[in-house]
Amino acid sequence: MRSFAPLVVVMVAAWLGLMAAAPALAVAQEAEAACAQEFERAEEAYFSAEFERAIGLLTTCLDEVALSPDERLQFLRVLAFAYLGTEAMADARMAVEHLLDVDPAYTPDPATDRPDFVTLVEEVKATREDPAAASEGRSVWRWVAGSALTVAAGIGAAVLLGGGNGGPGNGNGGGDDGLPTPPLPGN
Repeated sequence: MRSFAPLVVVMVAAWLGLMAAAPALAVAQEAEAACAQEFERAEEAYFSAEFERAIGLLTTCLDEVALSPDERLQFLRVLAFAYLGTEAMADARMAVEHLLDVDPAYTPDPATDRPDFVTLVEEVKATREDPAAASEGRSVWRWVAGSALTVAAGIGAAVLLGGGNGGPGNGNGGGDDGLPTPPLPGN
């Protein structure tokens, strides 16, 4: 006769796992319900020209809650609208990029969407379809990131090597903090 002990252990472990996951599931469902309300508030804020408030409400849920793809599209669409309302074009573009990451075939509705949003979606799609334009944009960001890293490395090296610590030649009174002067030849 076969022993049922392994089966019982697996069943008990599965039950304990479900019991442990139940509170997390309840919290996730509460967060989703709260985000549905936040979305309504964000839309109201957007239509009241309270763009910064709308952005805050939307980004909180986008960052913290696992939304369905359809919900994420709704949030990102209104987020892009709000950024366009503040004339933050780079942020609006990023929202559209994320929107197209969720649904690459997304098509705005010119009858209901902001004209600048429709244009922005078309521009981002064209950039994604044209590898030369996409790499051109990326090369600028690579240059900016590379420059920033170079400056940071230079500052770090100066700090590590004693720059700005009152050593000789820095205008802070000199002192014996620096390296000793090497002897002259013949001395």
